[in-house]
Amino acid sequence: MAKRQKRKKNGWKTLAILLTVVLVLGVGIFFTKDYIVAKAEEKVQDALIENVLETVINSDSSAASDAAQMAKDVYDGMSSEDKDICRDLINNNLTQENIANVAQYVKNGDASGLESYVRSSVSESDKETIKSLYHKYKDRIGK
Repeated sequence: MAKRQKRKKNGWKTLAILLTVVLVLGVGIFFTKDYIVAKAEEKVQDALIENVLETVINSDSSAASDAAQMAKDVYDGMSSEDKDICRDLINNNLTQENIANVAQYVKNGDASGLESYVRSSVSESDKETIKSLYHKYKDRIGK
């Protein structure tokens, strides 16, 4: 009989440890979920901004031949305040569904999908604001 009681106690200990581990993992996921989602949204916004910049560079007659790299360089060279302005402009046009779609474009390297999204979703006034920021920073990068 003592052997049976000992086995029951060990079962409860195992169950308690397992539940504790699951609870700790659940709480960890709950608190890190927002951070992960925010990083994913930031990556999507950066890709859209770079795509808008690339479009602006392609329309600029004095632009370099590698517009994608130049757009990345311009965006990387922006101050954090100007990056925040760009992100706010792009964020105004994003919904949860759009974030998922654009994230797929970024993941798959689908430049035409990104370009199509920018054409249909980013307003002309937002594009003009980003264009003015491009002109502010274009001379600061190596051509």
